Amino acid sequence: MGHVHLVTLRAGMSGVAVPSKTYGIMAAARAVVYVGPDDSDTAHHIQAGACGYVIQLNDVDTLVATIRDLADNPARAAQLGQSGRDYFFNHHEMSVCCSQWAELLESLD
Repeated sequence: MGHVHLVTLRAGMSGVAVPSKTYGIMAAARAVVYVGPDDSDTAHHIQAGACGYVIQLNDVDTLVATIRDLADNPARAAQLGQSGRDYFFNHHEMSVCCSQWAELLESLD
């Protein structure tokens, strides 16, 4: 399994699609390099979880520099991965999500 994972999202897909592999990457304590719109849920989760980098579409220079930096700094990649894992279990783990759904449904009465 790689130490860093790439997630992409096409322009115009914010609010329509969420690359679900992001959650597995976070749970596995791996750093995320995301290339896509910065107004997406994926970008928000990566930034909130401090678990990787959000890179604009077509910004090849930043993508290459980021990959090189993470390859040269495995401790940084590990730190980002652990941050993502912590964020995942505090915000997206099944018991957390089920509790949020239960609260929502109970509020509809």
